[in-house]
Amino acid sequence: MMTGMKPLERDDLPTAHNPPTVHKSPVPSESLRTIKTACLVVAAALALSFNVVGKTFHVSTPKQVADAARHAVPGDDIVLAEGTYPDLKIAITAKGDKTRAVRVRAGKKGKTVLTGSPAIDIRGSFVKVEGLAFRNCVLPSGTRGAVVFDGAASSSLEGCSFQDAKLPAGAALITFRNGAHDCLVASNTFSGTRYKSVMVVVDDRALKNGAPVRNRIAGNVFKDIPPLRANGAETIQIGQRAWPHSEIRLETIVENNHFFRCNGEAEIISIKASGNIVRSNLFRDNNGELVIRHGHFNTLAGNHFEGGSGGIRVSGHGNVITANTIRNCPATGIRLYYGTPDLKHPASYLPVYDCLISSNLVENCAKTGILVGDQKNAVHTDSKWAGKPWFASAVQNCTIAPHNNTIFGNTIVGQAGRLLQLNDAPNNSISNNVLRTVK
Repeated sequence: MMTGMKPLERDDLPTAHNPPTVHKSPVPSESLRTIKTACLVVAAALALSFNVVGKTFHVSTPKQVADAARHAVPGDDIVLAEGTYPDLKIAITAKGDKTRAVRVRAGKKGKTVLTGSPAIDIRGSFVKVEGLAFRNCVLPSGTRGAVVFDGAASSSLEGCSFQDAKLPAGAALITFRNGAHDCLVASNTFSGTRYKSVMVVVDDRALKNGAPVRNRIAGNVFKDIPPLRANGAETIQIGQRAWPHSEIRLETIVENNHFFRCNGEAEIISIKASGNIVRSNLFRDNNGELVIRHGHFNTLAGNHFEGGSGGIRVSGHGNVITANTIRNCPATGIRLYYGTPDLKHPASYLPVYDCLISSNLVENCAKTGILVGDQKNAVHTDSKWAGKPWFASAVQNCTIAPHNNTIFGNTIVGQAGRLLQLNDAPNNSISNNVLRTVK
């Protein structure tokens, strides 16, 4: 036994009646505050996680719709009663998520009718607008659109119809702008629009603060667009300007849409930006073409053209034109333009090089199947380019032949001498194409 220590007696041992003494250290007040704050944060998160459904608001007047939209929170469902809503203007800023979207919808599809000059501004995230009918709308000068994705994220417009709308010059019914991203326009019908239906806006603000990216236009029907007989009546316009705006990569996808009798102008879809995809669309009896006007590294794939005035026109470099079918057009199926020397001109025709034209079927196009070198030595004159704010040349000359392009594995059927033509554009790779003549 160690010396100097008193041996434990029985009464010294801890028992139920004689518990041990516990010495507690005081907890600092700062630690208590931290613990309380953490508990509150956890409680708030749990409360949000259980608030998945939100509230349903049944509304029947423009004011009720606007009020419900203004105060909407994630999970809310705003249901518009049958009836007519003149000049409806709402802004939706709520930020939903995948499980708690904010919905603005017709109680019965097609029975909620918007007239006059509507303006639905989507500025939040995970906002869904569904089933509304826009009839005979007349949008005023300065409008940004009947439906605007204004910096919106992961939002959609689905199952709506637009009939006989009239728009001022330069405007469109639907616009993506100010960095809107991952949004969707799907399963809508556009009929008789004068003139633009959908526009992806790439302006000076896009250069500074970010352009609309990764938006999708899918499964819509565009039909019966009357001729304007001037520029500015594209059915879909992706970008509006040449360099430097056209260098921005937007990654817009246009797929599985139908275009019937879209006769607004020479460009049904006009691409003036880079990195976009147009695929699996049907074009029937349109007076116009699918056009890459500015921009690079765009892909046009699996589209089907029947009748109408033409097929595909290409400017710019690094573009891919593949697996398209073009039948029975009275002009040229696929044409690669001559370019202009001034690449920074506000209306330049960018030289065509490093493009791939492959696996396309071009059948019975009356003028030419595939033309490499259209508009050689063409002169484009417009005095407005010489003035403010451009101070550019009023005259452009198309003198740069398409070069270093690959024309491979296409099937071209038509009259002899009109299948595949190179217009003083020898520096291209032409191989493995199937040429079939018919009487």
